[in-house]
Amino acid sequence: MLEEERIYYVYKLINPIDNQVFYIGYGKNRRIGSHWRSFCKSGWYGCDGNYDKYCVFRKIQEAGLEPIEEIITNKNLSKKNAIKVETKFIKKYGRIWDGSGILTNIKEDESKSPMEIPSIRDKVSKALKGRNVICEYFLKTGRTFEDYRKFVEDQNEIQRERFSGEKNPNYGIHWSDKQKKHMSKNKTGLRMVNNGKRQKMVTSEMFPKYIKCGWGRGLIK
Repeated sequence: MLEEERIYYVYKLINPIDNQVFYIGYGKNRRIGSHWRSFCKSGWYGCDGNYDKYCVFRKIQEAGLEPIEEIITNKNLSKKNAIKVETKFIKKYGRIWDGSGILTNIKEDESKSPMEIPSIRDKVSKALKGRNVICEYFLKTGRTFEDYRKFVEDQNEIQRERFSGEKNPNYGIHWSDKQKKHMSKNKTGLRMVNNGKRQKMVTSEMFPKYIKCGWGRGLIK
């Protein structure tokens, strides 16, 4: 049996605006800086669906600062021990997600993703069907439709930059006027969702209807 590599460490990210810890993680090599790099490159899409972490990064960026990255253990831990230490610190600080504390971490134990467990995956899939979770989160945290629209516009701009010109998989393809008209008609006032179906764009009139808030906490009534 091969000896487990002892190259892992546990780290924390600190908001330089108020010096409050907002994320605990473990990793190796340059993992500690990957969160900020991904955010700077891809915005919301670089935060792995973690809106709490995205909000903190956005405030830090708007202040012209960068998060404080601090390694809190030696860099000689095994992966198993690193996970144990990480979990201990997450429990210590608590998470915003479940109302227990201040961290933006979604999971308490990084040893296995909840979505890898079929029963949890099915439950979450059923709970999220037909919902706009981002809208719900904005309502839950007291934000307005204008905040939501700005968020969407910002992310669209990032995506346009990522897939402009030769970076677009359709680059070089010439569509006929008939094809363009057909695609435009199909997409007008609609947006794609993960299951391949289409649903109407969220409008200011629809926004207040998202009254049940929180990820995976029941269907919209």
